[in-house]
Amino acid sequence: MNDLVAEYIKRTSKSRELYEELSEYLPGGVGSHIRWFEPYPFYLDRADGARVWDVDGNCYVDYVMAWGPLLFGHRRPRAVIEAVKRQLEEGVIYGIPSKLMRSTISMIKKLVPCARAVKFANTGTEAVMHAVRIARAFTHRKKILKFEGAFHGYSSEAWISVAPDISEAGSYERPKPVPDCAGITEEQASNFIISHWNDSEHFRRVFREHKDELAAVLATPINTGLGAIPPRDGFLQTIREETEKHGIPLIFDEVTTGFRVGRSSGQGLYGVIPDIATFGKIIGGGLPIGVICGREDILEVTDPAKGTHPVAGTFTTNPISLVACNTMLQEIERDENLYERLDKDTAKLVEGIGEILEREDVDYYLSRVGSMFQIYFTEGGKEVLNYRDTLKIDRKMFRVFFLALLNNGVFSSPRLLGRWYLSAAHSSEELGETLAAVEKAAKSLKKLKTA
Repeated sequence: MNDLVAEYIKRTSKSRELYEELSEYLPGGVGSHIRWFEPYPFYLDRADGARVWDVDGNCYVDYVMAWGPLLFGHRRPRAVIEAVKRQLEEGVIYGIPSKLMRSTISMIKKLVPCARAVKFANTGTEAVMHAVRIARAFTHRKKILKFEGAFHGYSSEAWISVAPDISEAGSYERPKPVPDCAGITEEQASNFIISHWNDSEHFRRVFREHKDELAAVLATPINTGLGAIPPRDGFLQTIREETEKHGIPLIFDEVTTGFRVGRSSGQGLYGVIPDIATFGKIIGGGLPIGVICGREDILEVTDPAKGTHPVAGTFTTNPISLVACNTMLQEIERDENLYERLDKDTAKLVEGIGEILEREDVDYYLSRVGSMFQIYFTEGGKEVLNYRDTLKIDRKMFRVFFLALLNNGVFSSPRLLGRWYLSAAHSSEELGETLAAVEKAAKSLKKLKTA
């Protein structure tokens, strides 16, 4: 691995200079902790389509896509950019309700199955935070049932048991809620009940034990906290049946899956409609936004005239984000074959990656839903179904693969449980370059295996 690190350092000397300078007054040299990786991150100069260029002039085929929002690619779609330019001349922020809310809400209600009522926030993290609080205000209860390994943003209302130390996480039968950072207290974590993704029996037992104290069940239609792990057949349906039977609100966090896996998002893909859903990333068209939508009677607690749960913020429903959101949804609706093309291209790439890894006798498990996927280096290609399965991933093999790809012009997620995202801008040229880089990276893996 040392030779891969040395090659990266040689290729990115200007990024290293920037990193060292920024780190003096910006801890870690990054604006978001997930953007950091060893030995240091590269810094961008520009981006276009499916590619990014760093300050050293290196070009990369980008599969991080700003961590998910760029469905059409960098500087795409042009309609969003032009709409934002026009709005900049009309006003950047009003602090007063605007007519733009009507058309934006109309598009959300048209495309999102559960969207009977809509509220806005500034980010996906904020949206989930509000959704949890709304459920508590509606039910007058505190406890939230969530799944170990599922990520729902960085608020204390949700950043629990995402990547817990197994020594603190309890037994499989009795998992314990664990804060995911030092700033979240044990008292806050105690309001969470933990179950396991893809284990219907465990969920049903834990849910029934605590149903009288639950404010909501919080889930993702696809567990993107673990990379891209879909639900087993019937799993989401079990969650929906139990929550409906006992009158417990079901919250779907669609911040990542929303408009990534289909025009009607994860809830449409699996035909399971939640009581509340949250959105961010893609729905913003490249600008920050959060959306909370769902049943009218539940979201009624946010009505200012009633004063039960305020949803507020200086930049909430700012006209720039609303215009970007509305135009983005119009583009998604207009492009009838968008998801068919994305699915076809991603399937082609995944098939090619699999053929190369198998040819080089590399053990792996690959999970894909639509245009997102992740590669897991597990012994014998063991399937990954839940968080505890991920503890057996070979981290060294992952890091070698990531660095080898990076040195050969492909930027995939530096996170062990991240995701590859394709965009509409990824062409056959980019896919071909990617497979050529995977060939070289696979040889590095084979060398590591035989060392």
